[in-house]
Amino acid sequence: MTQDEKGDNLNIRVVSIGSDRELFVAGSSVSSRIREYAEQFSELHIIVFALSSLGLDTIKISQNCWVHPTNSSDKLSYISDALGIGKMILGRLFFGKSVVTSQDPFESGLVGWWLKKKFSVPLQLQIHTDLFNPYFYNSSWLNFFRVGLARFLLPRADGIRVVSKRIKGDILSRFKKILPEKILVLPIFVDIEKIKLSPVAVSLKFKYKQWERIVLMISRLMPEKNIPFALHVFKDVARKHPEFGMVIVGRGGEEFKLKRLVKNLGLDKNVVFEPWQQNVYSYYKTADLFFNTSIFEGYGMTIVEAAISGSPILTSDVGCARDLIKDGESGFICPVNDHVCFVRKMTNVLNNQSVSDLFRRNITESADNSLIPKNQYLFEYKNSIVSILEKNL
Repeated sequence: MTQDEKGDNLNIRVVSIGSDRELFVAGSSVSSRIREYAEQFSELHIIVFALSSLGLDTIKISQNCWVHPTNSSDKLSYISDALGIGKMILGRLFFGKSVVTSQDPFESGLVGWWLKKKFSVPLQLQIHTDLFNPYFYNSSWLNFFRVGLARFLLPRADGIRVVSKRIKGDILSRFKKILPEKILVLPIFVDIEKIKLSPVAVSLKFKYKQWERIVLMISRLMPEKNIPFALHVFKDVARKHPEFGMVIVGRGGEEFKLKRLVKNLGLDKNVVFEPWQQNVYSYYKTADLFFNTSIFEGYGMTIVEAAISGSPILTSDVGCARDLIKDGESGFICPVNDHVCFVRKMTNVLNNQSVSDLFRRNITESADNSLIPKNQYLFEYKNSIVSILEKNL
């Protein structure tokens, strides 16, 4: 890329629409990441769905990056309030080019499409979840409506960014008029070096000396994470191996229900719950197995973090699992809710040190080959915006 091209690309204003309120938390990882994104453009404006009761104000988090809360009276007003802010930003005098990017093809996507229509600017839709998975759209009336909205919006976008090859393939199979080159696979950024260099501050082996093998789950305690199923699987393994234990790290609405289930299954001595940990990488690195039973995932950040940490992995066939793991060589993959498969493969890896060692070696190599460093990631992110502009000149 020439110096002139670099200059042209920096004369780009991006308006992003989403719902991540962590952006208003000083020093949060997401605000740090967004500042780096902003450096790729002349201006970055992020409109965030937020209720007025949160008391948020527009903030400037870097020289050229602003975060605007909708300050809506209720959730039904998110769309109209975000649209009003977007009109204000795009409507003022600006000598340059503008792109609207929406963090999902649902409510924020609808705002983006209306801004595209009014100001004749290109629209990028981002997809971070496996939206056409039946478990997703059947989980609530709202998600069923959202998938219908996505079916309308996706063919009308100028570019689509997805976080896994699985989602790209799903879109291409469902929308014959959407060309492959219109869809960019760009996973959520993961700081590979940070995880690799993170020291083991707390060893699960030292903390839970009563167990010979430790299974680790790190997850929000929500229905789609399918943790009751995981507990039933572990019950069948622990019945023959009472020396095995499980650590579940996370918080969520299912916590009380899950703790009661542990008691009912007679797993009190084999399962413990812990809150979110500041140095969770230590847990990945000292567990004998990372276990994921999600019903659906857009990407699967914990799978990626476990892979970089070199933890043996047993996961349901969701998100990025097949992008990273070759079943039986660098980890184990089972179909969603396949109880027999999970029990057999968990028993296999926990009882065979040679299998565990093989998985540790191969998954680390797979992560190194599959994931990209920060500089390349920022280039790809920037190029996803620039390419949309170039196609609309």
